[in-house]
Amino acid sequence: MKQKRLLLALVLLGTIGLGCGTPGFLVRAPTTTPVPVKTLRPTFTPIPSATSTTPPSPTPLPTDTPPPTDMPSPAETQWSTDNPLPADTSLPTEIPQPTNTPILQTATPKPATPTTESPTNTPHPPTATAPRPTPTVMSQSSHVVGTHGVSGLVVARDKTTFSVGERAFFTYEAINHTQDPVGFELLGLKASNGLFNTSWVNPDVLEPGVPFKYDDGLTFDAPGTYQVVLAICFARCGEADADWEEFPRGAATITVK
Repeated sequence: MKQKRLLLALVLLGTIGLGCGTPGFLVRAPTTTPVPVKTLRPTFTPIPSATSTTPPSPTPLPTDTPPPTDMPSPAETQWSTDNPLPADTSLPTEIPQPTNTPILQTATPKPATPTTESPTNTPHPPTATAPRPTPTVMSQSSHVVGTHGVSGLVVARDKTTFSVGERAFFTYEAINHTQDPVGFELLGLKASNGLFNTSWVNPDVLEPGVPFKYDDGLTFDAPGTYQVVLAICFARCGEADADWEEFPRGAATITVK
């Protein structure tokens, strides 16, 4: 019990010592006497006295400059000093006026009126009128009716100029212009150099007004200009008196190069 009280007393003392500092009876006296240190005071800097500055004198205004006196010109001075006027010189008092000289007016003669004479009518020779050239009629392929009442026409299908050995294609057409059917046995293309190509070998009939139209071709071995016509055999094609008819008005013209 006593130990607890003693311990409590020590705790209280420690608490008081921490809050209020160490008790005076526990503080030891200093062993040496401290030497006072002399602190120098700062040097006083006097304020410079104010100097009176003289204000600048005002700029004087420009004074009125008197205008220059009239100075004689060099010409006047030279004349007055070097060439004085003669004393006896007098100016004329009156300027003589020019006399009026009469102007002679010459009469301009009027042009003579030309005498109009009636021109003599000279007969002109009649102008010979050159005869107009007769226009050249270009032959064109067309259907022309033959002796059997049939017409034939050949037209170059693709072009009109070919090379040697190139096959030239044509479109041929036969029309019956009668009112009755016309029979035939053989039909083909014939060139102006005698070349012939059979296009139709079966006996057939050309109906009235119905075009008989097909394509076929020929091959030329030499260059030149050729005409190709439609040739039809109507009867006895294998005999000497075969009934052939050609249609030159419906020929196609081609060129082989």
